[in-house]
Amino acid sequence: MPYRVRYHWRGTPKKGDAVTITSVLLPHDPTRNPSKLATEIEVAVDNNDATAVKVPLSGGRSCWLAVGPVETESFTTKSKATVVVMKGKEVLAEGSE
Repeated sequence: MPYRVRYHWRGTPKKGDAVTITSVLLPHDPTRNPSKLATEIEVAVDNNDATAVKVPLSGGRSCWLAVGPVETESFTTKSKATVVVMKGKEVLAEGSE
């Protein structure tokens, strides 16, 4: 894969420490600038218990991806995994487990 946007973590975890690293694998048009695309991803929650990110889609839509119970300004879920597609504040599709 020729293009990757990533961050590095440095440190020495101690026994019993929890370290969680969130990754977003996002299929995209190969002509799209991956660095610009990465800056458009909004992180609402990112901790050891849950993650929620908002990814821009075409046509003014966005997709929220959540793992773990989260509460954002746009939605709240107690599910293990949730996907919500929105246009503005309107929910177009949603699914959870």
